[in-house]
Formats: sequence, structure tokens, C-alpha cells
Amino acid sequence: MANTKKITVNKVIKALIKNNGYISFAAREIGCHRNTITNMMKSHPEIREIVDDKIELKLDIAEIQIENAIKSGDLSTAKWYLDRIGKKRGYGITTIQQDSESEIPQIPISKDTQKLGIEYLRNLHNEPNNG
Repeated sequence: MANTKKITVNKVIKALIKNNGYISFAAREIGCHRNTITNMMKSHPEIREIVDDKIELKLDIAEIQIENAIKSGDLSTAKWYLDRIGKKRGYGITTIQQDSESEIPQIPISKDTQKLGIEYLRNLHNEPNNG
């Protein structure tokens, strides 16, 4: 590993940008331990900001993928989304006890509601994108 005195904030920032905010990859590139970068993040907010920005970008990309899956009619993704994001509206997975060791997730939804949901998702997918 390289001498930490030679590792500058600018060098760390460039390595983090090049490696999409992955600390281990950036550390390997500049020849230091990942803890060196983690420690530098504590005293250099501009380094922390690069990592945070890259995390936010990845979250945005993941959210777009989820939205696209829902628009394409992927019911399991729609259920997953409602379970996590739709709780404020009363959605979520309930569980029933099968035996003492396992629980089976159950989504209380009728067949008619499922059909309406699938039809709604198909209609959403076929609508022109307004954004």
C-alpha cells in the first residue's frame, strides 16, 4: 500500500468519480486501504459528497427500473412496490402462521382486484409518457 501522505483529497475524489463512488475500487486504484478513504471522508465533506451523489444516482436508476417493470405489467414488482412504498395508503404484506418455523406472506387481494390492477398497469404502459 502507498504512503498515506501522498494521498490527496483531489486524488481520492478523481478515483471515486472514476469508480462510481465505490470506495474499495477507488482505494485499490490509488494504492491505499479503503479505511483511508473512509477516514478522509470524515474530515473532508467534499469526498463524502461524491460518494453520496453516486449513491443517489444509483437509487435513481433503480427507481427507474422499478417504474419500468411496473409499467410493463410486472405484477410481482408492483406488489413489492406497494408493500414498501404504499404503506401510507394501507398496502402491505400480511403474514399467516403456517407452523412454528415459517410464515407465508399473503397479500389480501381478490381475483377481480388483481384483474383490475393488471388492466390498469397495461393502460399505464400504453399511455404516452408525460415526463
